[in-house]
Amino acid sequence: MKTMPQEIQLEILDILESERREELIKASKVKQARLIVQLKKKYDFEKRSLGMN
Repeated sequence: MKTMPQEIQLEILDILESERREELIKASKVKQARLIVQLKKKYDFEKRSLGMN
């Protein structure tokens, strides 16, 4: 299984350390997936490169 690129992992960790952590932790799986897709677009990764289907 592929892992997420380092930049996306770091950004998610930053969110978890910020005031938004409750928003991410309590978010549904769909909302979490949307956040990851937004980060993917921000860093211009292909959908398959995330390894999250």
